[in-house]
Amino acid sequence: GFNSNTEREVMSLTSARDKPVFCVWDGGGVDTLDFSGFSQDQKVDLNAESFSDVGGLKGNVSIA
Repeated sequence: GFNSNTEREVMSLTSARDKPVFCVWDGGGVDTLDFSGFSQDQKVDLNAESFSDVGGLKGNVSIA
């Protein structure tokens, strides 16, 4: 997402023009999904096996 601290460009959003398509899998720890750079409303579902609508796209972000 925006303001990523992964130090991996492929996992970072840098512009509202970015079109994210990804799946989140977490083995532990604390994670933050930052979609603040988008002006559209986001529908984020944090339940396992769910899909979210981010950056004006539908079903483009999933939680494993």
